[in-house]
Amino acid sequence: MGIDIGTNFNYQGANFLDARQNLPKTLDDLLNWDILVPLGFEVCVDGEWYIYKGEDFWSARTGHWDKRISLKDYTAEINKLMAEVFPMNLTVSGSGTYEVGERITPRIGWELNKESVRLTPEQVMIDDIVVPRPESGSWRPSSPITSDRTYQVKVWADGATYVDFVKIKFSLKKYWGVIADPAGFDDVYGLHSDWADDWRLPPTTFNCTGGYYPIYVIPLSIYPGELDFQMWVGGLRSTDFIISQRALVNASGHEDTYVVCVLNHIQTGVLNIEFNK
Repeated sequence: MGIDIGTNFNYQGANFLDARQNLPKTLDDLLNWDILVPLGFEVCVDGEWYIYKGEDFWSARTGHWDKRISLKDYTAEINKLMAEVFPMNLTVSGSGTYEVGERITPRIGWELNKESVRLTPEQVMIDDIVVPRPESGSWRPSSPITSDRTYQVKVWADGATYVDFVKIKFSLKKYWGVIADPAGFDDVYGLHSDWADDWRLPPTTFNCTGGYYPIYVIPLSIYPGELDFQMWVGGLRSTDFIISQRALVNASGHEDTYVVCVLNHIQTGVLNIEFNK
């Protein structure tokens, strides 16, 4: 163990330096060091620097010593505070839902920002593939995909790692609208559509002016069964419809089995129809 004296004090006369006997070697020695020292005087005990916070030119024993924060620790604290106030934000793009039957090559993008400034990552990995040009901001797989896939996007910058995910989903659709001839219905082209995440259809306008049949088509995979599958017309439950199953081809060329619901009789006005249980 040793003792070092800091150089950031201003004391006139050499007597102060000449009188440095009985120097403290432990923190307890320092707290009981009976010697006059100037305000701001620094001393290193057991590898830790302490700074005198007592009255100017007063006994060290009656004053107060604070541990001096090193430049490394001070910098670390500042960096931690800056990270909390101005966090690094990773934004990824490329997630989406596509129709079953499509073949897509998704464009996966990333953007790293701090304090509204776009940064260039040091390295980017998509799953286990190292992107050759991380500064490009995007990447595409070498071959198309046809089924659900989640890509992990991992970005390195400023000594930290940031992770996010791009999710690709493939889904069937449900269809609704009006048709002129139920017997001749064999495709879904021309009907309204939405992703078949749920078999239900909220109150929807069906314009049958001129004489048409309302129709609702959902994948068999989400059909709840005849007890739960109910139709409401103008807020009133109706059982005046026919249910059938048909193999239909979607716009992406995929064939699947669908449940087709058509009203029994031709309609000539504007109807508000809901499918729910």
